[in-house]
Amino acid sequence: NSNASVISADTYVPYFKNIKSEYRRSETARFRIGVRPEFPNKSFVTESFFLTGEILPASSSYSIIDSVTNETIIPFTEINEDFINSKTKISNDANGSFFDIRMDSFMPERYYKIMLKIERSEDTQTFDDFYFKVVN
Repeated sequence: NSNASVISADTYVPYFKNIKSEYRRSETARFRIGVRPEFPNKSFVTESFFLTGEILPASSSYSIIDSVTNETIIPFTEINEDFINSKTKISNDANGSFFDIRMDSFMPERYYKIMLKIERSEDTQTFDDFYFKVVN
């Protein structure tokens, strides 16, 4: 959807469009993120509300946490006026928001949690209910 706009609802819910329960260590996974208002306005439409073209703000980032030890494996992007670490920045393209992860940097047979930090001018929210496992 090339006319995507940044989510404008006061309360919203990000979700993964393509997350799998397991990834092989040899994979580089592209995680696609959708976002929708938490309480959409009631209206009669002919297509799914989940097909909205809304994206995350450019200041959004992700973090990966070992779900057993609770250790942060990949920290959130640090942004200050002198330096921008864009390693964990969430990107946007014509198909929405996404980020890529090389699975060979994780220990196999472990579960990992993805945290999203969505920063907008009016608020910052974090979401952390997304899990995946890395296997050999």
